[in-house]
Amino acid sequence: MAKGASFAPKASRRRDRRPPSHLSNAQANLDAEVPVFDALGKTLGVVFEQKATIVLGGEKVKPDGVDADRTVFVEVFTRLGKMKPGQRHKVSTDVLKLLAIREVHPGARLILAFVDDEAAASVSGWRAATLAANGIEIHTVQLDPAERAKIEAAKAGQKKGMAGSLALAAIGNGLRA
Repeated sequence: MAKGASFAPKASRRRDRRPPSHLSNAQANLDAEVPVFDALGKTLGVVFEQKATIVLGGEKVKPDGVDADRTVFVEVFTRLGKMKPGQRHKVSTDVLKLLAIREVHPGARLILAFVDDEAAASVSGWRAATLAANGIEIHTVQLDPAERAKIEAAKAGQKKGMAGSLALAAIGNGLRA
């Protein structure tokens, strides 16, 4: 580039062919956490707060839920059906988060809460053994049919949105869907 010249790229035709941003909306999954905390709270005799921040060595960690006394910490998974590898990885990451929280709250009760038995059963083998060895509990909370239907609708919308994005990308790249 010549001295004093500025670089101002031309509008890229490729940019115009990009598919729209991912159309999935996890709001139904987030909304499903409320009845999970209500049901789990009744079972355990506690009330959960969802926007707590725990400070660990100067870093902030936000569990999905914690009771007012900071004695019960919960991570919620609204997956319906068997988990995929990436979702199992998310569970493992959240287990690490719970174990880190235990460093600040040594006597804390740590819980993974699922809304589906099949999803909960996906935590097996060495992962299940690690949870048991560290005292992390697995609870399955049964949602009412209306809440479950919201999650199923969100899941269907995510699949449809992803398929639409992939088709647009293929068309934009000169391929046929």
